[in-house]
Amino acid sequence: MRDFIDWWNRGLGGAERANAVPYLTGLIAALDLPQPCPAEAWAGENDYALERSVRSSVYEGGQPKRIDLYKRDCFILEAKQSLREGQGQPASFNPFERTHGLKSAVASADRQHDALMRQARMQGLSYVSHLPVDHSTPPFLIVCDIARGFEVWADFTGTGRGYAPFPDRTRYRFSHSDLAKPEIQVRLKTIWNDPGSLDPSRKAAEVTREIVDQLAAISRRLEADGHFPQKVAEFIMRCIFTMFAANVGLLPKDKARWPL
Repeated sequence: MRDFIDWWNRGLGGAERANAVPYLTGLIAALDLPQPCPAEAWAGENDYALERSVRSSVYEGGQPKRIDLYKRDCFILEAKQSLREGQGQPASFNPFERTHGLKSAVASADRQHDALMRQARMQGLSYVSHLPVDHSTPPFLIVCDIARGFEVWADFTGTGRGYAPFPDRTRYRFSHSDLAKPEIQVRLKTIWNDPGSLDPSRKAAEVTREIVDQLAAISRRLEADGHFPQKVAEFIMRCIFTMFAANVGLLPKDKARWPL
């Protein structure tokens, strides 16, 4: 991965068409993931492909459009490439490593970059509705500024209408250099291979089942020790209410402040 990061750190921007395919294939190789399949003449066979063709609506002229990188049931990736220093951007501008108190030139570039990423995201969203009817809505939408950084959006509802920053608003955006971080690599590999495992509701359900199993075990043990079932049930209900109260903030987090 280090070689991939260093290689692309050397280049200038603004050549999206020329750089998208080599950048994405290099990223996939650096992550030790399978390369996309060669494109078939019939787009229906292209479940994991670069430049995946989709048919636009009649309102858009019915002309085919192309997804930069698509993996069925996993993600749509739309790539752009912003300008770099020497191409109209100030030397201090890095859109994926922002600081407070930006100078006017940098702030202007910042807004332009946000507009570019927003445009790319909207383009990716439009592809969702153009997928074949037998394809489910991908849970992830990835926006890539080639050799600059990424944004990751997720929608686990299956509707394609609820894409939100993933895993949250503080971590959904990361830089090209951040690809060296193990947690970023694991996140991307999971999006490629098992995106459903990242659904927070699935984790919540697993935790809920674990808690239920533990409470059931406590209940059985108390009854086996001779406690009346009604008393055991009341105790379990109190445990559940206490956990709920702590979860919604009704109880102070600092136990030292609890009345004795």
